[in-house]
Amino acid sequence: HNKNKMDDELAQIRKKRLAELQAQQQAQQSQQQQAQINQREYEIDSILSQILLPEARERLVRVKMVKPERAAKVENYLIKLAQSGSLGSRITENKIISLLEQLAESEQKTTVTFKRVSTLSDSDDDDYDDY
Repeated sequence: HNKNKMDDELAQIRKKRLAELQAQQQAQQSQQQQAQINQREYEIDSILSQILLPEARERLVRVKMVKPERAAKVENYLIKLAQSGSLGSRITENKIISLLEQLAESEQKTTVTFKRVSTLSDSDDDDYDDY
């Protein structure tokens, strides 16, 4: 009887320790992921600071506060241009505005609405009942 009680306690201790180890591992993975995200953001900021004039950078930061997805698309586009060597000079605020406008136009979705209008009255439906 005493041995079963000790086995149960040991199993509970092992279970608790396993849960603690899993929690530690998840915390470490989370920290590593956050470190990778921070490193990527640092790299992006570093590249953008080299290719954007200060007022263009400020504009992009303001856009990022309101529309982070749109700003990210512009950032990625500019980084690709920089990496491919396609940029002749640093980007101006007007160029950022132009890119944002082009992106906004391409993101506009066309919606089509169908409005159903009934042209047949109920009495017209009776004509087809004979078939």
